[in-house]
Amino acid sequence: MFDHQTAERANYTSALTVLIALRTIAPQDRDAIDAWIKVHDTPAQREELMTSLPSLPIGTAWFWSPGWLDVFRKVQVRKRETFDSSATPTVGVRRSKPAWWKGCKSPTGKA
Repeated sequence: MFDHQTAERANYTSALTVLIALRTIAPQDRDAIDAWIKVHDTPAQREELMTSLPSLPIGTAWFWSPGWLDVFRKVQVRKRETFDSSATPTVGVRRSKPAWWKGCKSPTGKA
């Protein structure tokens, strides 16, 4: 059976020169990252990255570019200053809308 998603994912990963990976739990996503690593770099770096992926804290990411930038580093990514679509809702706090959304009407006619 031919899986179009797998074929599409393979096309994207083969074109990568820089891998940026945040916490990744899903087996199919981890498999795609692992396949890229096996082609591009060393088993020691692979082990370090793959074992840490499921437990990376929010805002921590791996940057890996073995050929182009020659970098393998875990970094802290700054918190977003604009609309954060991944923010966890807090009781009693009204969630802001992205700037492009302000002034737009929803299909129900409400702003």
